[in-house]
Amino acid sequence: MIILESQLGSMEYQFNADIIINSITHWQIELAKSMSTRLDDVKAFVRDCSNGTFPLKDPAQLAFNDFVQVVPSNYYDSLVKSLLLIIPNDVAGAQKSPFGWEHFARRIPQIPTLHPDSVEYLRSGLILAILDVIVRVSSRFNESMIKKDTHTLFVKHAFSFLKTASLKRLAMDHEAKMFEKITARWAIILGDLSVVNSTEILRQVFSVIDLTQKQRTPDEIVLILSSVRYIFTRPSAEESPEVIRLIRELVNHYEKTKKAVVKLAVVQCLEKIVQPIDFTSSDRLEAWESQLFRKLAELYDTLTKWGNTSEDMKAATTRVRVAILANSTYEYFQPTMTTLLVELLSKPKPKSFVFHAILQILRGRFFLDTKDTALSKLLDTFSPVEAYGYMPRPVGEESQQTVADRVRYISEQLFIKRKERVPTDSVDIVVAILLQMAAQSLEVTLQLLTYLMTNKSIENAENCYLGLRAVRTIIDPDTGFLSNAVCSRNDPRFPELINGIPYEFDGHLVALLQFCDTVAGISVLGISGRLIEPGQTKSDDSAAATIAAVTKAASGRASVGSVLNGNSSMSNKIEQMYARGETDLIAMLSESMETMNMRNSMSFTATDSFWNAGPAAETKKILEKDLSNEKIDEQNVIVFEAISDWYVKCGQPKSNVKKFAFSSTLEIGTPSISQPVPIDRIGKERIDLVVILLLFKEIIRMLPFIPQPELVFGKLFTGPYLLHSHLELAQETSISLEKTFVKYPEMRIEIIKAILDLIKHTSLSDISYATIMLHLTALIRHWSKDYQAHLKIFDPDQITRLSCKLDACLLIMMARPNPRIRHASLSALSEFYTISQAVLPHPNEPGFLPLQAILDQRASYLSKNAMYAFMERDLLGHKITPKVIGQITLLPLSTIASSDYSYAFKFYLGELARQFSLSGRPKALRHCAKFLTSLAVPYMTSVTTVDSEFVITYSNYMVLMMALAGVPLKSEDGYTLDSYSEADHLLFNNFRHFLSPILNSENTWEIRAIVQASYFIHISLYQLYVVHLWQWYAETRQNSIAELNPRMIDNILYAIRSLSQNRDFEIIAREPSVFQSSIIEIIVDFIRMTQITLQNLDFRSETGILRTKLAINFASVSARLAYSVFTAQRFILDEQDVYIDGVSRPSMFLDITFPGLGWDPQPRQSALLLLKDLTTAVESSVGTDLTVPKMAHYQRILIDKIGVATEMLLVLGDVFDGDALPADLLLWLSKLQRSGFNVYPPPLLYNYENALGTVLAYSYSLAGNTSGFLSAVFNQV
Repeated sequence: MIILESQLGSMEYQFNADIIINSITHWQIELAKSMSTRLDDVKAFVRDCSNGTFPLKDPAQLAFNDFVQVVPSNYYDSLVKSLLLIIPNDVAGAQKSPFGWEHFARRIPQIPTLHPDSVEYLRSGLILAILDVIVRVSSRFNESMIKKDTHTLFVKHAFSFLKTASLKRLAMDHEAKMFEKITARWAIILGDLSVVNSTEILRQVFSVIDLTQKQRTPDEIVLILSSVRYIFTRPSAEESPEVIRLIRELVNHYEKTKKAVVKLAVVQCLEKIVQPIDFTSSDRLEAWESQLFRKLAELYDTLTKWGNTSEDMKAATTRVRVAILANSTYEYFQPTMTTLLVELLSKPKPKSFVFHAILQILRGRFFLDTKDTALSKLLDTFSPVEAYGYMPRPVGEESQQTVADRVRYISEQLFIKRKERVPTDSVDIVVAILLQMAAQSLEVTLQLLTYLMTNKSIENAENCYLGLRAVRTIIDPDTGFLSNAVCSRNDPRFPELINGIPYEFDGHLVALLQFCDTVAGISVLGISGRLIEPGQTKSDDSAAATIAAVTKAASGRASVGSVLNGNSSMSNKIEQMYARGETDLIAMLSESMETMNMRNSMSFTATDSFWNAGPAAETKKILEKDLSNEKIDEQNVIVFEAISDWYVKCGQPKSNVKKFAFSSTLEIGTPSISQPVPIDRIGKERIDLVVILLLFKEIIRMLPFIPQPELVFGKLFTGPYLLHSHLELAQETSISLEKTFVKYPEMRIEIIKAILDLIKHTSLSDISYATIMLHLTALIRHWSKDYQAHLKIFDPDQITRLSCKLDACLLIMMARPNPRIRHASLSALSEFYTISQAVLPHPNEPGFLPLQAILDQRASYLSKNAMYAFMERDLLGHKITPKVIGQITLLPLSTIASSDYSYAFKFYLGELARQFSLSGRPKALRHCAKFLTSLAVPYMTSVTTVDSEFVITYSNYMVLMMALAGVPLKSEDGYTLDSYSEADHLLFNNFRHFLSPILNSENTWEIRAIVQASYFIHISLYQLYVVHLWQWYAETRQNSIAELNPRMIDNILYAIRSLSQNRDFEIIAREPSVFQSSIIEIIVDFIRMTQITLQNLDFRSETGILRTKLAINFASVSARLAYSVFTAQRFILDEQDVYIDGVSRPSMFLDITFPGLGWDPQPRQSALLLLKDLTTAVESSVGTDLTVPKMAHYQRILIDKIGVATEMLLVLGDVFDGDALPADLLLWLSKLQRSGFNVYPPPLLYNYENALGTVLAYSYSLAGNTSGFLSAVFNQV
């Protein structure tokens, strides 16, 4: 097709019919391929044909439609004739093409296996495709373009199709829908052909209503009369007699036929004849016009008489009468219209057709179903806004007072005195009436709209909805009312009235929202289990389909779809529609199938999504725009490779790195509230609820135009309705929130604060948090794009305050296990940082840094520390030497946050929070404490279902609370990094009460969360936390020895191990103690108690695995404590000049007492000897059958940590008294030295000759040179 278009553009002078034939052939081939492919899934194929996806939106069809638009007009005849020849429809006397249906069908291999009905359906699909091409050029036809034989061929095909179709039995599900599409296009094409020549078409019309031709079936008569609806125009003097004759023949046919459906078809054909015959612009009628007008006046009286025969006929004839009045002279219009209005509005319970008639009266000569509007509907370009510029009479013919009086009369009769609910199918019509009234007399209509919303009750909810929807349409610039309304041009008060609407109705919005929330709010109908993404498209205003579906479901009547699902003729179908009061047959047949679905289907999306129990069943992924599944997979690969590299570089390759990943896809699962929708409601109660939901939607839709502060960001903030179980209400909230935020920059700070408060005070699922976070990020992202245009309206102090609160909220949201939520949080941080820096740059020093500044400035440092913390989880931190860390692959926080590796991300989150506590703004830190108090503490103390997602969130919350535990809750309490001796005013006080019971339990996942989070404990609480661990243990033991879990000491030592692994732990040993006992002394006491437990360890016992883990923790704590005391000693010595005999000496050779450090040589010796005994126990179990899983793994770790601990203890100083070390101790130390541990430090060799001799002996051997003995000698020298 591209080649053909190129040929057409560059070689126009050579364009000929061959190019058209080639392009049609190519189109047929591609369409057949597509049809064949789609037939692999028959159900999907039928669905696509029913909703218009195929063939109308098929790529081959779209490409061919584009091609025919550029075909020169002098080739139109060749084009359409070629297309007519391949229509798969047998026409007597018509030429057939060898490239017709048989040629097309050969390219679809499934056809021989299909049922004949299915093959016929495929033929209809090809007919639709052909007509869809023709209808796009037929409006350009004139006598010079289309030859007579082509015109004749058109007419033959059209009426042959109609005759054939009248004999078929139609299934509503797919055949009737296909038929509707085809018939609509034939009607438009016939209308376009009548411009060229209407003789043949009119001959068919006269023939079909000829009573002497008995072979015509009612179905054929109905189809032909409906299909020629667009052929009529205002006649000339020469054509007038023919029109009068046609009217006469139709009236005669009506009088003599007995079929009700044929009578209705005749009446509506008369309507289409009357519509274009306009007498309003004639100052004086000519003779032929007067004759024609008298005929129409006579017809008016005839129609009045016909309308008395039945309710259906009353509806049909009223439409024709209104059309006659709209076209009549004013002398005829004035008295006749007055009479008609009284006739229509005299009853307090108007029928559906009355609303249609009143709307058409107000619209005057604006007729919705014309050839042009039908084509625009097919092309999806139709807009009814032009109607607002019409009146019952031409503009200016009547005075404003006359117009206002008519509007006032309709208001009183149709709204104020009406006693019954508006019929289901007329809700949208009534709104259109209100808008048409407003377009003609805005002042009178606004008074009516205020009246409609006065009573906020279930009984009056419908009136409130009608009024509010009309108000919203009036003030919304996108609806076209403001620019098209008649009164915008002829009423000088129009601007004043429009500007006063927000002040008039904002109070109604508040009251109505409170009313709707009480009846149908989240507390009643529940929270959705689906994601609502920003950037929602505006939903249809139509309410009729929603209410109709509920009405039919509630009443138990069969839907139209079920009635017509079996075989049904066209006439039966029409009769059933009239039985429902849908008397507009021609309009029905002219609408696109999408509109027909809305009218006839009971399965309306909005209703199904609301009334079905709980959330929808299908899975929906979130935040595709921000973080796609493909991007997550890419990040997973990067993280996997990096973590694998970490273990390899540390000498411990790991085969199960993926265990650190948790795939949180946010699938729609079990609703948070069982059966959130009261589906047991029936009858009126069920309809009332749906009406209130429609009203609810309108209130939300109004906010961009009437930004009532209480609803936009106040106590009645509408943001929570993003989570409402009713899908359309949630979608409207999304649209409204975005529009309001964009339209009113001065409200942006308050809107963001309202969203943050919503997060702070609401405990939600991940999918709900994702909905909120996605919208928060989208709003901030929009703000960052246009902030420069609004800089002057923002107070720097307010921006700073919002920045602090935003930092806190987004840090807490990063604790959620789904990567999309974390990604959204990071995006929002980055975008708002751009705004805040533009308004007021922050000082670049600790205590003033926003969270994003820390992420930017300390990215590498943060990644290294987080990686170290993660590796220390497996006790591999000591292997991350400067050399190793220079070769290792670092992961940026944003990368791991955007992956599924939530277990590993915890350490990044903890390090980020720790850095934030060291350098962040105190106000932001206090907000963090408040968010954690509101969200984390209740979440962690009200466990319901423990799954992986809960455990990850719990663990992440614990990390954040530990890292920020030293933050005061109140601003009057200053923030400091100095050690605290009490925590009543700190965040720590809000969660410390549930730590002790957990540590005294066997809840493994809770214990692990606490002890691993201890690594990140706030720097000011190191001492207090260790003291609390001791107190919890002592109090539990004192209260009841029976309640003391044997594992409590294990758990506490595990927590101390995690605490000591932090690289800042060393400061404990050198800072002044704020308690009576130093923190070193307390930890030494825990070590002492552990030594008792670990005596005579037997790896083959049932408790062997637990004791092995305790031994690992014992060795790890001993190593870290020894190293911390050693660095404290060096720190003390570095602060003074140390000389012996006037010569500066290395501190390791000095025998200096360090008061207050709390770990004397004797307890250290005891710990060292236990390490030796543990080594012996491990060696004695080698070769035995260790049935405990992973025992060998833990033993290897234990031996490694024993070596590290021994090395640190001996580096700290000599722990032995005497002239020589015991032989068994030397043997053990030598084994460790051979394993790569430096257990012979210079002080030991300096003090013990037998140790030095052993090292020297080994150093002369080859094994000694490779095992570290030689380096020990060099260190000694």
